[in-house]
Amino acid sequence: SGNLEMLELEGIAVTEGILTQLADAMTNHGYTDLWHTIAGGYSELTPSGGIHYYYRVTDGPALGNTKLARRPATAAELAAQPGNRIRVLIETRGEGGWSIVAPSTGRTHPTGQPWTVITGTPATVPGITTAQRDALHDICRLLDAMPDPAAPTPAAPAPAPPTDVTRGLRP
Repeated sequence: SGNLEMLELEGIAVTEGILTQLADAMTNHGYTDLWHTIAGGYSELTPSGGIHYYYRVTDGPALGNTKLARRPATAAELAAQPGNRIRVLIETRGEGGWSIVAPSTGRTHPTGQPWTVITGTPATVPGITTAQRDALHDICRLLDAMPDPAAPTPAAPAPAPPTDVTRGLRP
């Protein structure tokens, strides 16, 4: 891949305002220039409303596919897809992964809609360092909304003891 990686914000992430939160987090953590480099390089809109940002790591290897931010499915999402309990918001495609690019259309996506270029061309894919890539990934992880698996779960209230009117309370 020539150390090419792609940062993907899923369509639901864009709809839910995660793109704005990511841009704000990049600025708040001192990475405005890095965000402008990524967002101003080469990006595409996916048929589901997601965004792909491509970049090349200049001083090290591309990482493999990585999920960076997720959230639990809502009740409505679970009703529509009971087996899909976790929604991915931000992930990457890297070494060993693949990505569909513009102008793919037709049967490539279930909607029949194309991937379209937002900005740049493949020639404008920016180069970033591994330190910058790691910072980008770390800031994306700040937007993860999954519960902490180490956090204790609240104990269920003890059931009321059963009663038998002829003998009183049972142990």
